[in-house]
Amino acid sequence: MKLNDLPLGEEFTEILRGGGIEELYPPQIDAVESGVLDGKNLVLATPTASGKTLVAELAISKVLEKGKKAIYVVPLRALASEKYQEFKKYERLGYRVKIQVGDLDSSKYRGRLDFDILIATSEKCDSILRSRADLFRDVGILVMDEIHLITTDRGPVYEILISKFKRMFPDIQVLALSATIGNAFELADWLDAELVQSDWRPVKLTETVVVGTDKLKEMERVIIKSIGEGGQVLVFVSSRRSAESVAEKLSKSLNFAAQKKLDEIKNRVLKSLPSPTIQCERLAKCVRKGTAFHHAGITNEQKTLVEDAFKEGLIKVITATPTLAFGINLPSRVVIIRDMKRYSGYGSDYIPVLEYKQMVGRAGRPKYDDSGQAVMVAATDDERDFLVENYVLGEPEPIYSKLGVEPVLRFHVLAAVASDFTKSPEGLLEFLKSTFFGYQYEMDEEFEDLINRVVYELKDWDFINIIKKNDKKFFRKNKTYETASRL
Repeated sequence: MKLNDLPLGEEFTEILRGGGIEELYPPQIDAVESGVLDGKNLVLATPTASGKTLVAELAISKVLEKGKKAIYVVPLRALASEKYQEFKKYERLGYRVKIQVGDLDSSKYRGRLDFDILIATSEKCDSILRSRADLFRDVGILVMDEIHLITTDRGPVYEILISKFKRMFPDIQVLALSATIGNAFELADWLDAELVQSDWRPVKLTETVVVGTDKLKEMERVIIKSIGEGGQVLVFVSSRRSAESVAEKLSKSLNFAAQKKLDEIKNRVLKSLPSPTIQCERLAKCVRKGTAFHHAGITNEQKTLVEDAFKEGLIKVITATPTLAFGINLPSRVVIIRDMKRYSGYGSDYIPVLEYKQMVGRAGRPKYDDSGQAVMVAATDDERDFLVENYVLGEPEPIYSKLGVEPVLRFHVLAAVASDFTKSPEGLLEFLKSTFFGYQYEMDEEFEDLINRVVYELKDWDFINIIKKNDKKFFRKNKTYETASRL
């Protein structure tokens, strides 16, 4: 299916064609044929780089043509910034593209939040919705990127946000973008959505396991070969400390020739803070040699410098924690996963298959590579066999709601009540029934006992007052309650 075959306005078509798009990938065709341009809800579960964002853009264009607005929700600030830069092209058509990622209390907004396309982190979007829901009155589509993260600690915000939007704006279209997961059909059923699920990717992926007791040497062999052939490498490790240590060791052993541009980037890394820290100095030394480390502990400016230098081909190797695998468009020809285990608080456990698939999905650069290579490093032949069986041949796990964890549930119950979203215990139960948690575990007696226990804990702590009126129970505000509405 060609771009010209789609029922898009000429201006939108020209914008997309300017980005080199002429034909749709197979999953994108499936999405169109499933009615995403007709306003139908859709869950699109496909690998990294299979074109999920374009499907969102197509759906957004149809909504904008109708005079409605679009919200694009992401889990990370870095991803929000990337999508914001990507969507700014629509300003040429006169549309207002805005980004919201800050921590400012959203009740501070005094006027309208003037946007046609809003890119926001899930927490920020939820904050605005709680404080100023009227700002979203004309929204026609809610795009939830990386929705498989619903199974992580930040997942409850995702499902609460979706449930609130569907309850407050029943006609809104929901487009959920996901990696391949084991129970995408459940997400689709919960959202009353069509499901497009595919393993198709634009660049062939080869997954291998190398065996060696000296992991650094095994990685060096793979890296040298890739760089010699004009490729770049992402190395995933389990911790920030490991990311820094491995980057330093590689910068010394690989001994890349320093370039003038890398010296400039090195100086900007050092100047990203008024007084450079030891970590800044370590990163700067690595960058000068064409390597870098990337994790949540470095500054946003340093992350951008590293990412941009990698995209330009100046930095050849990045060592990173797994968070780099989620969302940010930073592909390479080769991905190496050094650590298949991570400390969980109860010892070291093997990472989920879903996470592995996210990381190896970075292998192979569309438009640059004909194939990508993913490499795991095993210490023994037995471990190699285990990794092949469970990861190369394995299927991603089902995802489950994390909203039922009591401290998490307590926060969202208080937020829903304090913002007047629910006005009675009965209404609260009905709302929570509409979440992914309510869908998966149903509204049984145990579920109701859990909610009631949380409500009465909040009452005992003077966050919530409950009054009776005409034999019905209602929530009533107090000062603590009003403060909580700005959580």
